[in-house]
Amino acid sequence: QHQLVFGIAPFMSPLALIKRMAPLRDYLSQIMGRTVRIETATDAREFTQRTLEGRCHFVLTNPTFALMALETSDFRLVATQKQHISGSLIVKADSEIQSVDQLAGKSIGAPPKVGFLGQLVRPYLKAFDFPENQMPRVFNYNSHNAAISALRLGDSDATLIVSFMEKHLDKQNLPYRVIHRTESFPGMTILGYQSLSDNEFKQLREILITIDTDAQGRAVLEKINMPGYRVMEESELEKVRPYLPVNNKK
Repeated sequence: QHQLVFGIAPFMSPLALIKRMAPLRDYLSQIMGRTVRIETATDAREFTQRTLEGRCHFVLTNPTFALMALETSDFRLVATQKQHISGSLIVKADSEIQSVDQLAGKSIGAPPKVGFLGQLVRPYLKAFDFPENQMPRVFNYNSHNAAISALRLGDSDATLIVSFMEKHLDKQNLPYRVIHRTESFPGMTILGYQSLSDNEFKQLREILITIDTDAQGRAVLEKINMPGYRVMEESELEKVRPYLPVNNKK
């Protein structure tokens, strides 16, 4: 039996990501009865290219990429995380900045432009009435971790991160405050590529949507610090359409 390649969007460095997600990989391997191998990339652009080339049998990715990929007919929607995601606008705990309007003329770090939050950050900021010549300057970094490092080093005044990375910050010993959150969107989503057979697709979906119903599965979710999964209608992803890269080229 062939091994299954599990692609994961690079929201952390490759080594940290593989280490974090290894318990889920092993759980899937055990139940599906075959080797599952994790593949990621150093940045979102490379991951997108690899995924569209069909290098992975199934992928865990953000909702904007999921919406784009499903329109190619090469992918099917397996499941999405039960927990919705949002963007958390954070500053260092000792920062003088208390609210978004105080970011006028300041710099904001964000994840890569090709990612969900990288697309969301500019429309999100435009909704606040900054003076025309005082819009915050947005700098997109190669990864969430790079954007967080910029905040730590004082290269940016604030950073927009995906909500589930807040727990990661606690572990990094970076004292921070959340000054605002974006609206919420469908969570991280798992897609199956056309190389995944119908039986594999059904088996994978069943494992994911029941993972939080048994003790071993719950232990896996606790180790990787992620929620369980649910079946989602593709129409739910329409909420992220305004933030697709094609709609935000400016």
